[in-house]
Amino acid sequence: RDAWGAAFSVGSGCLVRRSALRAIDGFPRSTITEDMELSFRLLAAGHRTIWLNEVLAYSTAPVNVSKFLTQRVRWCIGTLQHVGLPHGPFRGNFSPQQRWLYLDGILHWTSFLLLPLVLLAPAIFLFSGVPAIPNESDAFVWFICGRLALRSCMMYVISSYLLPPMVTTIWKSIVSFHIAVALLKAFFFGSELEFKVTGTEAQRDVLSIHWTP
Repeated sequence: RDAWGAAFSVGSGCLVRRSALRAIDGFPRSTITEDMELSFRLLAAGHRTIWLNEVLAYSTAPVNVSKFLTQRVRWCIGTLQHVGLPHGPFRGNFSPQQRWLYLDGILHWTSFLLLPLVLLAPAIFLFSGVPAIPNESDAFVWFICGRLALRSCMMYVISSYLLPPMVTTIWKSIVSFHIAVALLKAFFFGSELEFKVTGTEAQRDVLSIHWTP
C-alpha cells in the first residue's frame, strides 16, 4: 500500500502535520473509524501518507473476546461507511491503484457474509443431505483443500512466520456471525451506528477466563 501511495492510519502511532490537519478542518467524525477517514481526507486533499516500517511505539490489544468483537465490528462498519463519502475511496481524488487497494479492504469484510454458511454447511448436510458444493466427484474438494493449504503456507511465509495458518481461521470463525450481522446493520443503518472504543484495560497478571462473549 505504501509503495502505491495508499498507506492509511491505523490509529496508534500516527503523526499528522498540524498544517495538513487544519487544511481538512481537523479530525473527521463522519464515520466510526476516524483514523482511516483521516487518511482518505488527507489523500483527497493532495497530501501524502507514508507508512514507517519501524517499531517506535507499542499499543495494547483487546483483553477478551467481547472487546475483540467490538473492535472488529467497528472496523468492518467503519470501512463500509467510507464508501459513500465525498472524500471516500470511490468519490474522492484517488488513483486507480489506490481505489483498487481500498476496495480490497471492503471485499475483505463483505466476505464474512458467506462465512457463517460455510461453518454451518456440515450441520446442514447432516440433517438435510444438501451438500455445500454439489459435485459427484471428490476432485473439486481436493482442489479446494489444496488451494487453502497453499494459501495458508504462503501467508505464513509472507508474514515472516508470525501468522500460523490456523490463527487466521480461528479468529475469522469467532467473529464471523457478529461481522455478518454488523454488515447487515451497515447496509441498512450505516449512518445511525455509534462509535465504541476498544477496551484494553484489564488486570493482566492473573488468569481470567471469559465464558460469554
